[in-house]
Amino acid sequence: MAWRAVALTSAIIAAAGVLGTGQAAAAAGWQPTVLPLPDGWRGGWAVATDGKGEYSGTFVDGNDGSLNVVIWRGGQATVVNPPTGCNDAETVDENASRLIAVAASGCGEDSHTVAYTYRGGAYQELPRPGGYADSHLTAVNTRGDVLGQLGTRAEPEVTVVWPASGEPVVIPDTLAGQSPTDIDDDGTILFNTDTGPYLWRDGTMTALTVPDNFDAAFAQAIRGGVVVGGATRPGEELGNAAAYWWPEPTSPDRLFGGRAPRDINASGLTAGVMMTWQNGGPDGTLPIPPGYDTADVTAVGDDDSVLGSVGLQNTDRPFDQPTVWRRS
Repeated sequence: MAWRAVALTSAIIAAAGVLGTGQAAAAAGWQPTVLPLPDGWRGGWAVATDGKGEYSGTFVDGNDGSLNVVIWRGGQATVVNPPTGCNDAETVDENASRLIAVAASGCGEDSHTVAYTYRGGAYQELPRPGGYADSHLTAVNTRGDVLGQLGTRAEPEVTVVWPASGEPVVIPDTLAGQSPTDIDDDGTILFNTDTGPYLWRDGTMTALTVPDNFDAAFAQAIRGGVVVGGATRPGEELGNAAAYWWPEPTSPDRLFGGRAPRDINASGLTAGVMMTWQNGGPDGTLPIPPGYDTADVTAVGDDDSVLGSVGLQNTDRPFDQPTVWRRS
């Protein structure tokens, strides 16, 4: 699923410290591979996968700092130029059919933000119903439904689903702070709001229960009806949030051994910074490869690969080496 909008910055910065003595144990279970960067590219992020060995992400041009889609196949990186008339393009998500959700920006004379999909060497602009000038992307599910928002560059106003077939469906906000976070394979939409996470299905909103002894909860991803995210106490930063998963909306269960997870796949593999769980139980830490001291996690593939980036914290280029972790 998509690279989550809820950023756990302080957890990322502390990743090296979180690993500590668990590094040796992790090395026996998970092995990182740093993905190649073509010449002339400053760095980038791996944020999505088809779950079959293809990875997609975003590269930063070493000359002008522009953003471009990148696809890794067979260990080789291919850079894809932005859509015609746009300055930048970022990968948001990818599904098993290699449909990539792409957020383009700097489009047209008024520098709009425009939602596209990319597959088979071609971009497809997603329609903007209701006269909205800009479109924003969040995620794409297995059957090809794309989740996003419509509005202006500075202020998305409504949620929209571009179904794999049929016309776009606009979902007006009904709760304060309502923001789309992910879309499940059956079309269920995961929202974060000012009062916590909700599931939307066929027009009905269902609240996820906040864990006992916590003040608030937030969600990062949904798959097969299971939600992963975190919970905080008053005044606590998101980076220190306790890790939770919701097998059912009313049944939050604690995930021990790490910070709030970023993503979950179809088999229940869950990953965060820098920890994994399988169906709610610890499945090992993710080691940082030699020569780096910090890392981030962005997605989990259905082939049990974990995507992210590694870098050097005390430089101007943190998190600029796309990386994939696989079980050894």
